[in-house]
Amino acid sequence: MHLIYNNDFVETNHPVLNASNRSFRYGDALFETIKVVNGRPQFLDRHLTRLYRGMNVLGMNLPTLLHLHPVDSMVQDLLRINEITEGGRIRLTVFRKDGGAYLPETDDVDMLIEAFPAENNYPLNDEGLKIGLYQDLRKPINTLGFVKSANSLLFVLAAKFAQKSNFHDVVLLNENGNICEATASNIFLVKKNTLYTPNMEEGFIPGIMRERVIYMANTSGYQVEEGALTPQMMHVADEVFLTNSIKGIQWVKAFENKRYFNKVAKALSHALNA
Repeated sequence: MHLIYNNDFVETNHPVLNASNRSFRYGDALFETIKVVNGRPQFLDRHLTRLYRGMNVLGMNLPTLLHLHPVDSMVQDLLRINEITEGGRIRLTVFRKDGGAYLPETDDVDMLIEAFPAENNYPLNDEGLKIGLYQDLRKPINTLGFVKSANSLLFVLAAKFAQKSNFHDVVLLNENGNICEATASNIFLVKKNTLYTPNMEEGFIPGIMRERVIYMANTSGYQVEEGALTPQMMHVADEVFLTNSIKGIQWVKAFENKRYFNKVAKALSHALNA
């Protein structure tokens, strides 16, 4: 297997980063995880747009190498070399070049692209998820909350709590006590013909699959309402499902003592895979 470091192909067992790497030292990095279906990266332009927004927030310079066409070309070459012809997963990591302490010496960046085999398409989970509520820490609402950064400690701790509590996933709350997101997904609640999901003011990472699901729902006869959602609303929902770029739509079976259906999740999953 190979990866790409800047514009060079390197074997995955060959070290490319050193101890002064700013992603390792300070979490001074961000990343995108991109689904591959039938050998093609999905929604690459949307992923890069989100990456560029994050780089702008972090004050990083955007090199030509990270424009859409060079990235698409590099990804295609990497998939071919790694013999990934169907389903796969791409991780694109961007980090500020070495140098400096908290104050960097430069705002130029290095780039790492990795490719892994994965399931083709976005199959809906057969068995619904059992999820809980994570209340040990709340996510602040600020500009960094929208950035998919390498500092993922909140999500790490939430995922550890989920495992310890025998949940498949947990819901994170923001500083106002409203629903924010899950550990690696956005969240939707369904009541009758309406989908409810947190709006952008709630401090979550805006998912590419979330964006796609909203589009599909709007064009399939469903209403979508974005706003502030409380955990109590999950007890009166007909359905709950999670979305992310790799798994697509994952329906939830249980939250606390509440049980859910999956009719809308099935319909949207079918549309996603059409």
